[in-house]
Amino acid sequence: MTSFNTNNVFTNFVKFYKTGVGQTTLIKDQSLFYFVDAGTENKSYNKITKNILLQDFAKYNITKIEAIFISHPHYDHNSLVKFISKTLKVNKVIVNIKPNKFFTLNNFKFMRFINNTKDVNNDSIIIQFKNNLLFLGDINLNIYENQILSHFITGNNIVVSHHGSLASFSLNFYKKFSPKKCIISSRKKNYLKNTTLQSFARVAKFILWSCYD
Repeated sequence: MTSFNTNNVFTNFVKFYKTGVGQTTLIKDQSLFYFVDAGTENKSYNKITKNILLQDFAKYNITKIEAIFISHPHYDHNSLVKFISKTLKVNKVIVNIKPNKFFTLNNFKFMRFINNTKDVNNDSIIIQFKNNLLFLGDINLNIYENQILSHFITGNNIVVSHHGSLASFSLNFYKKFSPKKCIISSRKKNYLKNTTLQSFARVAKFILWSCYD
């Protein structure tokens, strides 16, 4: 299993890791490093991803992480936090923030909405980096699309909610957001199921990337 980075597409150092149905993204902004989510699908992916991270820590001379953002407390988003914290100095782990309040950290802004459902996915922190890359965690867009659209900059790049799951998908949201590029962090079967998003990508002419094995 390999990872890929998007240096040639995004202004900043942004690296998405193939973690099955999981989410791990490493960002370098000037001299600081961040993770947005740090999880994998299962223990097998965890073991492989740990080895890849160790290689990247050496490759990029990473000794400290400014912050790890955890969108919500599920294994596929947080299973690597303990490993990273033991391996490197981590200044902050940001999780379960106060709802309906905007927070900022350097070039990140983030917010969690009030969750009136029993679904922990809807506790997801929405995170935007430099108004250029929006992370949706696993939030259900059918419930929260208007709140997200009213609080975050639209028209740029987006990491698709809930690994491309149709259960959390809203075509209306993507039409209004009008993304340049979309990234789905998932296995191939989940990506292929979301034919609605693939069709819309062709019509709206945005790039749809799959980050799967």
